[in-house]
Parts: sequence; structure tokens; C-alpha cells
Amino acid sequence: MKRLFLALAGVALLMNSPVRAQAPAATVTPSPSPSASPKWDVNNAPGPKTTANLDVTEGTWMSLDVSPDGKDIVFDMLGDIYAMPIGGGEAKNLTTG
Repeated sequence: MKRLFLALAGVALLMNSPVRAQAPAATVTPSPSPSASPKWDVNNAPGPKTTANLDVTEGTWMSLDVSPDGKDIVFDMLGDIYAMPIGGGEAKNLTTG
């Protein structure tokens, strides 16, 4: 009971104290230096590229739904959307990239 009283008293004090606005912090926009590297382009990444084929049997943090006709499950994995028969089987990729 004492803790509740102290908590309520603290809230009452905060509510009765004047509110002071803070001056906005100065923002400094750095000017780009001539030797700055170009902006990163995810579709045209520099350096060597490697393609990896993944064959997975389970996943985590996936969203899924049942198709309106109740025959398929649609789910996402690693940024792509797949559909597979509700009874199990091979998943079919609906979107890539």
C-alpha cells in the first residue's frame, strides 16, 4: 500500500510541475567530401557475387494463411512467398526477389 501511495504521489508531483520547453538541438549537415565513396546500391552491389541454393525443411518467424478454397497454405520464407498443398508436399515459389 505504501508503494502505491508513493507512486501516486510521484505522479501528482509530476502533473503539478511546470513544463519547460527545450530549445531544439542544432543540426549540422555534413557536406560530402570529394573523396566520399558513392552511395550503396543494393541492386548493384560491388565485389564478387556468389549464388547459394537453399533447400530447407522448416523455418521460423514465418507468416502463413490458408487459401480461400482451403486446398493450399501460403507462407513467406526468406523474403519470398510460397504455396503448398495443405496436406503437405513440395512448396511452389510464387514470388522471388
